[in-house]
Amino acid sequence: MEHYESSLDKLDQLMQRYRRQDILRNQHYEDLSQRYYPFIKAFQLPLNHHCIYIHRLTSTEMLNNLINLASEIDYFTIDTQHHIEVYPCASDDVPAIIQIQLHSTNRTPLVLLIEVLYLQTKFTTRTRDESKEKKIKELFQQIFSPNKHIYAWGNPKEKLSSFYHYNLFTSNDLDQLYLHNVHDYFAQWYKIAYPHSLISQTRTRNEPYTLQTSLFLVFNEWLNTKVQYGSWKCGIDTSLKTYHRCFSPTPNKNYYQFLRKEIEYRQMLQMYAVNNCFGISRLMFHILQQWLLSLGKEVQISNVIHYKRKKNRQTEV
Repeated sequence: MEHYESSLDKLDQLMQRYRRQDILRNQHYEDLSQRYYPFIKAFQLPLNHHCIYIHRLTSTEMLNNLINLASEIDYFTIDTQHHIEVYPCASDDVPAIIQIQLHSTNRTPLVLLIEVLYLQTKFTTRTRDESKEKKIKELFQQIFSPNKHIYAWGNPKEKLSSFYHYNLFTSNDLDQLYLHNVHDYFAQWYKIAYPHSLISQTRTRNEPYTLQTSLFLVFNEWLNTKVQYGSWKCGIDTSLKTYHRCFSPTPNKNYYQFLRKEIEYRQMLQMYAVNNCFGISRLMFHILQQWLLSLGKEVQISNVIHYKRKKNRQTEV
């Protein structure tokens, strides 16, 4: 039987050829975790978290529930994913996914995965469900309403600016928010908390920390980045059934093998996207708690996210 080359196989081949350094870095952390240091664990999500996809198949009832929930919450962690070809000089850079984690002390952790390339219900005006598209935009307006706090690994406005043309939010909407660059907070905090660390001493001022490295340094946990350069425009939610158009029937190709591997690939993409949100949030909670404790204030971890700064927006930890 002819060997089926899955989407993950294709990604591995391209990464081996054009992004070998990224593979070696991820393999290094995996080896530390699985071979040499058993106390280093793979990054783990909370057991009772929820992940909800937002696209053209999301029900209006679900959107209404999320709008109501977002109106009660002031703190969000965001991340974004672009579909980037790994070939040298490739120009294909498509904003594809927005991840938003909603923080609430009395609800199950929730992450929204917005597949912006699959928001329009139909491509003809006759059958297009504009009311649902308005609901999706209303959800963003509620999340990005004035004085809410947005946390991101990097500058939140820069991460979201490439999504403006989807007409879900504007630059003015983001200007009304408290935007927090968790990477900058981490870099400042780590240098103070671990002044004798070799990494802290040898790192240049403008050299960025990856989220993977930061989680490893603080929690001894390995964040798997194998699908970082995956096909983020493929339609991750299996209910979209985008994998059907990738299948080319031949006498020797097993459709069920193809289906199983494509679903597994999309599950890996989902895991990576959700892990990033929880990783950013976990670092932010830790930094805030350590900073408050250094001031002699006893705080519960569940209350850290609700700590409000006395200074104006964009203040430093």
